[in-house]
Parts: sequence; structure tokens; C-alpha cells
Amino acid sequence: MHRFTFHLCVLAAALTAWTSTARAATSAELVDLQMRSQPVRLVGVADGYVSFFDEARNLRQRSLDRLLAIRMVNDPSTDDSASGAEAKPTPADSTRRQEQLQRHIADFEAVLAELERTAAANADAGPDADLDASPSGFHPMRAAAYLGDGQILRGHLVDVINDGQTLVWLNAKVGRLNVPIDAIRLLDFGASAEGEGVVLPLGDSDGVVFRNGDRLDGFVQGFDAAGVNFTPASSNQPMTLPWAECQRVELGTGWKLPEHGDYLLRLADGSRVLCASASFMQEQWLFTPVLAAAPSPACELPAKEVEQLDIYAGGRVMAELWQLPLERGASQAFGLTTPVQADAASLRMQAPLRWSLSLPAGARLLWMRGEVDANAAGDAAKWIDF
Repeated sequence: MHRFTFHLCVLAAALTAWTSTARAATSAELVDLQMRSQPVRLVGVADGYVSFFDEARNLRQRSLDRLLAIRMVNDPSTDDSASGAEAKPTPADSTRRQEQLQRHIADFEAVLAELERTAAANADAGPDADLDASPSGFHPMRAAAYLGDGQILRGHLVDVINDGQTLVWLNAKVGRLNVPIDAIRLLDFGASAEGEGVVLPLGDSDGVVFRNGDRLDGFVQGFDAAGVNFTPASSNQPMTLPWAECQRVELGTGWKLPEHGDYLLRLADGSRVLCASASFMQEQWLFTPVLAAAPSPACELPAKEVEQLDIYAGGRVMAELWQLPLERGASQAFGLTTPVQADAASLRMQAPLRWSLSLPAGARLLWMRGEVDANAAGDAAKWIDF
């Protein structure tokens, strides 16, 4: 009885606060459990429900439990602002809407204060941002971190705490995050740090790739201001590898289900952040990262800064191909051994090649799309077949 009454209240609030026009909504797509997409005008996300205008401009509401993701469509051509005059809300509608907005003012003010603090510390977090050294003597560096639970963090590595077992990350959009070493799959200080693609490790061992191209396999024990605390497999003698010489640090962290977080927020800068909460209102996303350095208020971002919200309801998560264990078959491509490469969006391989993916326990749906690499050099694309 209480649940039914609560749903009526939520729907009534949506009807009074959001019925002014579809113009105030944001273009988006709802992805259902069968991975089918529905174009909508997104109005709000809160309390386990999404409110939206459908293609017939009817205000609808749907439980997040019935969706895999909400994909933002940041296309200026879909803006209704030039389509004509909009219907003006009644005085009663305006009063109710103002009451609803006031309930969020305190949260938004806290978020703005945090963003101002972050901006002052990071100076826009651009590639040439000049961040001061931490009290521990750590000098911040631009980097990207890929975690075993699907998170991707771009920005700056700014400190090492907890005896070298936790890295402190700073992202201008998200703030400071504390990242435990056992959650990290790859640290990259090269192209990926600047927003470009990166080949992810498919193995389960630790290793360091140096800026001159050399590689050293072994065991990563931790980090400090001087560099990576590393024990080579060949000598078993602990050493410290200077940060300035490291291009990539690979850790044998495979795919694992997120232990915390109900949402994965995909940001326009390429970051993917697990969140304990996420809501959308007035073309703004409000969310709380699970790795946020405490105490930390919720983060706020405009719609254009977010690409997609993955919904991990009822323990359901989505894993991408690059996150899964992959085994390459014995066959070779044209007599040559060609490795399978992975990035945050796809697997790339030279045909003919046999390979297998190990799906997590409880996997219910596998969706794949194959296509020829149009950017292959020379006539290589002509030799690719499925």
C-alpha cells in the first residue's frame, strides 16, 4: 500500500513540475533489457524512475529496473527552441515547480562549492595544468587509469596514500577520487592520458612498459612519490622505477563485478565513473562517485558533459568485450602471429583467427557487432573477412 501511494506522489510531482513543454527536456535514448533503443526527450531521473516525453509528446514514466542504460543525444539539431512558441505554465504549476526546485538548492550549492575548490586547485585540468606537489612530495602527472570493474579515470594522478596502496586521482569534472591498487588494471601516462585510445592488457600478470619501449615483468608492490615499487620476475630484487621512465603500469586485475555502485556514468572526456546515486533534473546530472574522497558532496554536470548512464539495478551489470578474459586460438593470420588488441570500445583482430571469451557467471545476453576496419593501412581492409 505504501509503495503504491509513493508512486502516485512521484507521478503527481512529474505532472505538475514537468508538463510545461517538451522543449525543456533533453534528447536521449532509453535502452531496454533487450538492448533496443527508444528515442525520447528526457525530463528527469530520480527515485528509481525516469520521466520523459515520447515521440508523440506524451509525458511517460518508467522504472529504471526495466532499462539497461540512458544514452544522451547531444545533437543541436534536435533542439525544439526554434520550433515556435511554447505553452506557458499556469501560476499553480510555477509555484509547485519552485517548491520542488528549492529542495535541491542546498545540494547544488554544495556541489558548486566543491567544483570551485577543484577548479582553483586544477586550473581547468588541461594538459599543461600546473599542480603543486602534495605534502608527501608527490608531483602530479597527467594519466589515465583503467579499473577492473569497468571504470576509466582521466585527469591527474596527484598523490599516493595508505602506504602506497591507494592513488589519489583528480578530475576537473568529478573532483578527487581514492583508487585502491587492487582495483587498477592499467595506468597509462602516454596517448590515453591525452584522451586517445589505448591497447589494454589481456593477461593476468603485472608489468611495466618504459618510455623507450622496453618491458619488465614482475610484481607491483605499491607506489610512492619516487615511482613504482616493483619486483622483477627475473631477479626477485625489489626496486623503484621512476615515474618519469614509465609509460604504462599493468596490473593483473581482471574483470570483476562492481562491489559498490548502482550506476556507471560515461563522461564526454572518456571517463567512466561508478556512482552510488545519480539523478537528472533541469538538464543537470547530480551524482555521487563510489570512490569519492570523503567528505565529498555530490557532483553536478550539465547534460552535454555526459554520454550515457548505465543502470546496474538488481545486481545487473553490463560488461564490454575488452573487460572479459579472452583466449586466442592456435590458428595464425596469413602465417603470422597477430595479437588481439583491445581498447575501451572494441576488440581488434586480424582474420582468420579463432578466439574465445569467458563470460561471467550468470551472463544472460551477449551482443556483438563486427565490422571492417576502414582505417586499415593500404589494402589491408580488403583482406579482412568474417
